[in-house]
Amino acid sequence: MAPYPCPEPGNAAYTACRALFDALITRLSDSRMAEEPEHAVEQFIAGTGREVLRQALQDHLDARAAEEQRLPEVTGADQVPRRRAEPGHTRLLSTTLGQVEVTRIAYRKPGVSNLHPADARLALPEGRYSFPLQEAVIHETVTGALRQARDGLDRILGARVGTRQLRACQDVCVTILCPLRSV
Repeated sequence: MAPYPCPEPGNAAYTACRALFDALITRLSDSRMAEEPEHAVEQFIAGTGREVLRQALQDHLDARAAEEQRLPEVTGADQVPRRRAEPGHTRLLSTTLGQVEVTRIAYRKPGVSNLHPADARLALPEGRYSFPLQEAVIHETVTGALRQARDGLDRILGARVGTRQLRACQDVCVTILCPLRSV
């Protein structure tokens, strides 16, 4: 079996995040930055800091993937045991910090769908959008005006969310919330 592609657990797993943070501090310490007005410095920190936070989340997910233990078999709701384990399967996850990649072991059997126990341990949503991002979408789209919601999310997330992606995320959120409304 091939070695797992993620970094080793522990402090070494956060090397990329530390490098980005050190670059942020170095830039803030620069003499040219000392001449900038406060609002420019604040905007720089907000923009660059978001990438540091996104990388921290990515590094954390990579460290957890590196620690994931192979199980002898996994049985799903279909009662079919899957004994083949393939490390390195990935999925994209859109979060309030930006897009990250979740790497985990896939348990397989020909003719049936793969199972990823790490998804359950991480409590990942079925779709592509993290729960905090779904919550932000719900909050911003409660009025129903997608253009205003897109602008609000742009301010919150520091990144532009396309109308099509916003609509898709909104549909996921409505699907989740509709059963809760009848309670």
